[in-house]
Amino acid sequence: MSGFIPKEKLTAYQRWELAAFDEAEREAELPAPPPPSPPPPPIEEVPEIEPVAEPEATLPPVNLPTVEDLEKMYAEAHDTGYASGYEEGSAQAQTEVAQIHTLLGNVDRSLQDTDQRIADQLLTLAIEIAAQVLRQSLRLKPELLLPVVREAV
Repeated sequence: MSGFIPKEKLTAYQRWELAAFDEAEREAELPAPPPPSPPPPPIEEVPEIEPVAEPEATLPPVNLPTVEDLEKMYAEAHDTGYASGYEEGSAQAQTEVAQIHTLLGNVDRSLQDTDQRIADQLLTLAIEIAAQVLRQSLRLKPELLLPVVREAV
C-alpha cells in the first residue's frame, strides 16, 4: 500500500490538538453562546429601469468632407506650397545671379586691366629689344606700336 490519497477523495480537515485536562471546567465557566441570528431576507430582484431619453440638443448637422473634397484640398495645399517655394527660390536665385554678375564684372575689369598692363610692358620690352638690336635709341611714338603689340598678344 502506497499511502497516496487522490485529490478527489480528500475532504476538509481539522487540526487535532491535545485536549486540556481542565477543559470541562473551562466550558462550564464560559457563557452560553448567543442564539444564532435569523438568516437575512432573500434579495429581491430589482426591475430594470429603462433609460429615459433625453431631449436632443438642436445641433447643426456636421458636414464631413468627402474623399474628393480631401483630394481637392490636398492638391490646393500642394500647389500653394509649391508656388510659394518656387517664388521664394526664384527670389533667392535672382539675388545670387546678381551677385555672380557683379563678381564676373569685377573679374572682367581685372582681366582688362591686366591685359593693358601686359601690353604696356610688352611694348616697353619690344622697344628695348629694338634699341639693343639697332644699338641706337628709337624715337618712336609708343602709341603707334601699341595696336601691333595687342594684336600679337
